[in-house]
Amino acid sequence: MRRVQQGAGSMRLRNPGNIERAVSSVNQVKGELGNASTQGQSPVARADAFLTWCDSWGTPQLGNHFLADESIFAELTDSYHRISALQLAAMPVRQANGIMNREFREWDTRLDRLLGKLSEMAAFLGHPGRVVVLDTSALMEGIFFTEFDWHQLDPSLSATAIRLVVPSLVTEELDELKRHRDGRRKAQARRVLTSLWDLHRAMPSAPAALPKRPDVTIEVLLDSGWHQRMPNNDGEIIDQAVSLKELTGEQVILAAADYTQLYRAAPVGLLAALMPRPVDASSAPATSEER
Repeated sequence: MRRVQQGAGSMRLRNPGNIERAVSSVNQVKGELGNASTQGQSPVARADAFLTWCDSWGTPQLGNHFLADESIFAELTDSYHRISALQLAAMPVRQANGIMNREFREWDTRLDRLLGKLSEMAAFLGHPGRVVVLDTSALMEGIFFTEFDWHQLDPSLSATAIRLVVPSLVTEELDELKRHRDGRRKAQARRVLTSLWDLHRAMPSAPAALPKRPDVTIEVLLDSGWHQRMPNNDGEIIDQAVSLKELTGEQVILAAADYTQLYRAAPVGLLAALMPRPVDASSAPATSEER
């Protein structure tokens, strides 16, 4: 597993239901960082306070709420070893204090970003609806997303509000397909992107209701600052869906017109749904190669 940039698909919590507790802990860690920055008069004393903060607050307190493989822990380790290796006593005081000021300032900014991410996650959880993640093939090969009756995609959606979630990578693939040599695919990609823009304008991550379907919304899941993408696009889309399943604590559906993606979904705990095509719902869906 890896991590996330601006959007809910993101830093992964050990317990998604404890976002408020995580916010409280991060604020406490941030406060202790501020205390450490004022400890002692010398750069050496401030460095020692920073290392103590890493050992006593940064790593253990954040570790109570976030998975150990989140990149923020690698950054903590790097900072710890970097400051430990410095010969601050041998440096001019101004230079040494400049180094420590920068370290404290950068960590204060990182923790602010983390609080922002938690706020985004809380906002994501506050919107109603069952999450359906859309693969690129669903938008390119399936019935057009504004025209399809999404309650028919899976029996579990028959009587519930629905949240269609488009990973950021999918919008990038659509943008590339605008320049595809095949005129039909180029036109479809443009049509999808234009419709998404008409619905969202400058707020792509805010759920927007589909025309004539007020109980079905669509939103773009933007990447965030800590996000490291999977090495292949299919895997990235699956991973984003898994992260939403972990965040919500509920079953997430992956909609695709690509059997390869459907086969990938089941082993990682996602519910796979074949997106019907506009002319013949039984015809073979597009393959990953068509992306």
